[in-house]
Amino acid sequence: ADEMDGAQFAREFGRCVHRVGSVTRSARRPAASGRPSVRAAAAIELARALCTEPKLLLLDEPSSGLNVEETDDMAFWIGDIRDELGVTVLMVEHDMSLVSKVSDRVLAMNQGEVLALGTPAEVQRHPGVIEAYLGAAGGVESMPGRPKQASIPSGDRSLYPASEGQS
Repeated sequence: ADEMDGAQFAREFGRCVHRVGSVTRSARRPAASGRPSVRAAAAIELARALCTEPKLLLLDEPSSGLNVEETDDMAFWIGDIRDELGVTVLMVEHDMSLVSKVSDRVLAMNQGEVLALGTPAEVQRHPGVIEAYLGAAGGVESMPGRPKQASIPSGDRSLYPASEGQS
């Protein structure tokens, strides 16, 4: 492997910092523990990956451990990576809010079987996806281990088909 001299390393480091500067700047919030916050750690990992100037970025549950505000930041960062840097992003993610914000194509799977491929809205409306993720009746109530009195969370109710007795 070729070794860099100090000047070359400094140039490469500066190029990398410039490339991902907006990501890391927006993540600077000190944590009480003195360690990087979850948001900062996520930004740092994205920055590290981007330093190699990838054409394809693989993300495994990038919103894991993030709160709603931090997940919104992640969506913004992923969008910028895709739109401004021209990087293709392949992401495994269960947070459909994040998936919907940053994806133009979604593949839904259940136990290794492809259920649906399409836009986020098409996949969310697909009967096989609804059955696999919400149960045969299409509601939270039918999910194994869920109490009969469970309610649908607030938000985009279009993801859930109306069940009997609901309007």
